Amino acid sequence: MKVVFNDLVVIAHVGDQFYAFGNVCPHVGGPVGEGLLDDCIVECPWHAGQWDVRTGRALTILATKDLPVFDVRITGDDIEVSLDERVLTQGSLALSRDSTL
Repeated sequence: MKVVFNDLVVIAHVGDQFYAFGNVCPHVGGPVGEGLLDDCIVECPWHAGQWDVRTGRALTILATKDLPVFDVRITGDDIEVSLDERVLTQGSLALSRDSTL
């Protein structure tokens, strides 16, 4: 796994595919990309929440919601990730941006 885009996105290589997903754990904002990757399952290093990197689907109770996933395209030697607003509204980032919470 490689953390990119100001520590907000993770690129993972699983089998012969690349996947991109949010790096902010929705539980308490942990750095998901610093966790363990076992096949297509990533585990947050802080509290062991787990997600499927292919879909972003939460797999454990501490994975309190799905991670955003982003389209990936390989162009020559480059890995291109198509980001959208979800990159800025993930995990605790969303809380810090909304003062009404």
